[in-house]
Amino acid sequence: MKLLLVGPKSPPVGGTTVLFDQLCAYLEGQDGVDLTVINSSPHVVGRTPVAIARFLARIFAQIRHHDACVLHASCTSKMPMVMVAVRLASLLFGKPCGFRAFGGSFPVFWQARSAAGRWLLARSVLRADQVFLETRESVAFAKGLTTTRVDWFPNSRPVSLPVHSRWGAARRFVFISHVKPSKGVLVLLEAAKALKGDDVVIDVYGPLQDGLTEAVFQDSRVTYCGELAASAVSDTLRHYDVLLLPTFYPGEGYPGIILEAYAEAMPVITTDWRCIPEITNDDCAIVVPVQDAQALREAIEALVNDQVYVEELRLGAAKQAKAFSSDVWGEYFLTRMRALVSR
Repeated sequence: MKLLLVGPKSPPVGGTTVLFDQLCAYLEGQDGVDLTVINSSPHVVGRTPVAIARFLARIFAQIRHHDACVLHASCTSKMPMVMVAVRLASLLFGKPCGFRAFGGSFPVFWQARSAAGRWLLARSVLRADQVFLETRESVAFAKGLTTTRVDWFPNSRPVSLPVHSRWGAARRFVFISHVKPSKGVLVLLEAAKALKGDDVVIDVYGPLQDGLTEAVFQDSRVTYCGELAASAVSDTLRHYDVLLLPTFYPGEGYPGIILEAYAEAMPVITTDWRCIPEITNDDCAIVVPVQDAQALREAIEALVNDQVYVEELRLGAAKQAKAFSSDVWGEYFLTRMRALVSR
C-alpha cells in the first residue's frame, strides 16, 4: 500500500510535529507500507504565494502515484486551501483522501469562520473520504455537519511504563508546559503560598511567555528551572511524583504532557477545562476547578499526606497510558487506511 502523508515534520519540535513524526515512524516500520511524506512545515514550504503554489503542485503531482493521501494539519486559515488541492487531485485521479486535525479546537475554528469560510470547510475538509479529529467533542460536532466518516484519533505517546524507584506519598511536583498565565502558572504560585509541608518541591519547566519573567518566582516556593528540550521530558518526569497542569488555555485539546506523565505511571493534577476530562478519570488524576488556587492547594496536600491514594493513582495512570499508546493508534490509522484503499 502506497501512502502519501502531508504534514508538519520536526524541527521545530512541538505538539503537532511530535505527533506527525510518531505516526510516520510507525508506518515506516510496517511491512507492506510504502510511505511518502511531504513536509508542510512553514519554514520548509515558504510563505510566498509562489512557494505555496509549488507546495500545492507537489501534492497534486504525487497523489496519482499513491493509493491514498491524508493531510495532517492544525486548524488554521490556510488548512482548507491545502485540503482543496488534496481533494481535487483525489477526485481527478480516483484516489481516496483523508484529513486529520491536530488539537481540540475544530468546533471553535468552525464557529469563528465566516459563511464563506464554512462553505469552504464543508466542501474540502468535510468532504474527505475519512476525517480524524483529536477530541470526542470535535467528532460529535463534525458528525452533525457531514455524512463522511469521522473518527476519533487522539493525541498519543510511546508507552514503556518503566519501573521507578519512587514509592510512598508525593513530595516532588512538576509543571512542564509553556509558562504563561493561561497555563495556570499564577494560580500555581498562589496555591503554593499556603501549602503545608516544608519538604514539598514544586518545579516549573518551559519557555516564559505572555509577559512572565523569572522575577515572578522570586520569594516563592515554586522554582523556575528553565526551558526543557522535548527529548528530555521523559527523563525529567522520572525525577518527580506528580504532574501539575492547572491550565485554562483557550486552545487546549489533549495536552501531550498529561499523556507523557501517564506513560511514566505518574498521577496528574489538572483542571476541568475544555476536553481534558475526556482523558482523565478518578483513577489517574485529580481534576480541580479552573483558576481555583485553594482547590489546587488541597489537591496537592491530599497527595502529600496519603501514600495509598498516590499508589492507586499511579496504577491508574499506567492503565490510562495504554489507552493512548502511539503504537495502538498507529495500528488503528493503518487499519483505516487499508479499509479506505480496499473499498
